Amino acid sequence: MTWLLVTIFVLLDLIIVSGVMFGAVRFFLRPLAARFPAVQPLPEALTRKFQSVRIDMLNLGFAVHVTVDGERLHLTPVAILRWLGARTISIPWNEIQIAKRSKLTGAVSAKIGSTTLVGPSWCMELAMPADSNSQ
Repeated sequence: MTWLLVTIFVLLDLIIVSGVMFGAVRFFLRPLAARFPAVQPLPEALTRKFQSVRIDMLNLGFAVHVTVDGERLHLTPVAILRWLGARTISIPWNEIQIAKRSKLTGAVSAKIGSTTLVGPSWCMELAMPADSNSQ
């Protein structure tokens, strides 16, 4: 009898968590994906897998493959997020306005219209004005 209760609890938990993640993906990621659809990165692009990115209130810790080239920041969600409806986003650098850099974590906060994007400094530095790279 105990195994049945545990099984039911685990299944309900998976359903609830999946539903919440599905809703979060649709609310936070779909508008960006519609505005900035995926494009093929340039040949000289650099990719780092399993990076931490935050889009507004949705924290995607170690769940995004980040690719950068001279024209765009490409964010590709990991497989489980793609199963939940997330899509690759290719944001032109001229759409990204750097807001601040965290002295504690090194993460860089930026605005894309009204959306806040926080990502690792190694990729966000391409959107920084030349005179602020030394900060």
